[in-house]
Amino acid sequence: IASIANETIELDYYKKIKAKGIPLILFDRGGDDLEVDYVGIDDYNSSHIIIDHLVVRGCKKIAHISGFSHKRIYKHRLMGYRDALQKNNLQLNERLIIESNLRIEDGRRVMKQFLELSERPDAVYAAGDFAALGALQVWASEFDPTTKGNWWALPKETQSKILKLKLNSSEFKYFRTAEGRI
Repeated sequence: IASIANETIELDYYKKIKAKGIPLILFDRGGDDLEVDYVGIDDYNSSHIIIDHLVVRGCKKIAHISGFSHKRIYKHRLMGYRDALQKNNLQLNERLIIESNLRIEDGRRVMKQFLELSERPDAVYAAGDFAALGALQVWASEFDPTTKGNWWALPKETQSKILKLKLNSSEFKYFRTAEGRI
């Protein structure tokens, strides 16, 4: 049983295991090219559920902080995102899709890029929780510059107020990740 590291590009190691006849099951991150059993979530349909959820709430310009599309899970989440936009008659804007390692610092960097756009997105769908957290930190610091991006420096009451204001604002309505809602 194995999970392919996020940074892994070459699958030769796993191909050698398979060639030796050793049973191999991948979880969380599978490889389409390996043709082995895989245990994980339905990444494609999870993107549809998230985008549908945002559309029902009035979001029309939904950005995506994506993982690298050479990974099965992120490729499928991205395909689901694209198809869900089309299904909901929303225009695909390639500038609203940015691939990253999905670390906290990646979420911060990507959110800054989104905030610099002349036409900002009204929702952000992050393919991973850490990237969503980094994006949320930048979002919070724009709301309250005294935090300098340190979401945790804010008292819990202030965090709650920011989330309520931001989540109900006309700018960014919701943050969603493939794993859940922030």
